[in-house]
Amino acid sequence: MVFCFKSTKVKETRWVLSSLFFKLQVAWIKSDSKAILGIHTHMVSLNPRLTVTHNGHNTWKLHISRVQINDSGSYMCQVNTDPMKSLSGFLDVVVPPDILNHPEHNLEEGASTEGGSISLVCSATGVPKPKVQWRRESGKEIILRAESRDKQG
Repeated sequence: MVFCFKSTKVKETRWVLSSLFFKLQVAWIKSDSKAILGIHTHMVSLNPRLTVTHNGHNTWKLHISRVQINDSGSYMCQVNTDPMKSLSGFLDVVVPPDILNHPEHNLEEGASTEGGSISLVCSATGVPKPKVQWRRESGKEIILRAESRDKQG
């Protein structure tokens, strides 16, 4: 019987394998690229953020430090039994939203006369992709006039 589970911390993701077998070796694979990351406690990957540990009994761990967006994907642990046993898990890396600076559209200098036009730009990045919403500081609703909506459509 083989169990794999994932636990996450702020700066490190751990994949833990527990087994009822003795003197087994585990291979860690990034499934989407088919790259072998490590076998037993030996690292195959040259990525210094990845390490593999074994407690000498029945637990192997794949550690990913300073998790990055490209670490997202499917991971598999394989046990060298006959037949081979494996279990997969998926790592989703989230990136907090960040508002991009557009110096050519400085919001602090935006002004228009009544009936005039102004373009306000706000772009944000993050994973999942953030939704940008405009609102007044006072909380009052922003009303779009019909002619403005026709130009947007």
